[in-house]
Amino acid sequence: MSKRSAARSSARGAAKAAGGAHLTRQARMGTLGRLFEHLHRHGFQVAGPASLRERHVRHYVDERRAQGTATRTLQNEAAHIRASLRAVGRSQAAESPTLTNQALGISGSSRAGTKTGATPEQYATALAIASTVDPGLVAILKLERTLGLRGAEAVQAGESLSRRERQLEAGQRVTILRGTKGGRRRESEPSDRAAALEAVREARAVAETRSGRLLDAANLRRAMTWYRNAMHRQIKPGAGITGHCLRYAYAADRIRAYVQDGDTRAEALAHTSVDLGHGDGRGKYVEAVYTK
Repeated sequence: MSKRSAARSSARGAAKAAGGAHLTRQARMGTLGRLFEHLHRHGFQVAGPASLRERHVRHYVDERRAQGTATRTLQNEAAHIRASLRAVGRSQAAESPTLTNQALGISGSSRAGTKTGATPEQYATALAIASTVDPGLVAILKLERTLGLRGAEAVQAGESLSRRERQLEAGQRVTILRGTKGGRRRESEPSDRAAALEAVREARAVAETRSGRLLDAANLRRAMTWYRNAMHRQIKPGAGITGHCLRYAYAADRIRAYVQDGDTRAEALAHTSVDLGHGDGRGKYVEAVYTK
């Protein structure tokens, strides 16, 4: 193995060892891969994360910024690098004042969301378009809207529909296991119980014709690729929304419902954060991201 390949392998190993949810680890490995590709392209002989210095990180960040990379993205990438440094025993370097966002010139960005919740008109348009594409896509959109599911959670919902139907009929919260971030179990209160029950029953009818799957794909990877392509090529151009816009609309419904039930705004945000799978301590995040 060449020194360059060994360095990249070491970087990916550190990025993975830093832990976190699957998507977080994947994003971190991507950042470390780009970092070491950049360093070797510019002649820096760095053997791995254990050999990283402040000048290496700054050189990478400066080039990414010159390329027009968003500040929020650069902040995430800097966090990936610091986590990888900690994973190889370099916590002191990771926490150095020279590697803070401010020192790297990437501070000051807001976490406020850029998406807005789907309007009833956009949702109706999305369903109309989906009905011409695939019944499984219709089912997925309805599950996202009524239960606040992420795309991966909705695509993998097929095997859980019978249980969810029973939970909705009994007036219970809906348990979500498959496709969640970090594999963490969560429970969701439907935005409209009757609509959610109808969505689950319709989805179950589709799944029963497809061996328990909502999309007729050979495996989960192909199903997710098909779903993303359909959303990008059909739903977004025609209805002007993404799947996450349906989750935003769900969040707005839940906040209003909690307030109507007597919660304060802060309590409503905390409860909605739990429904979305973020935990009860992220009410401010939900307000910043989900309430446009």
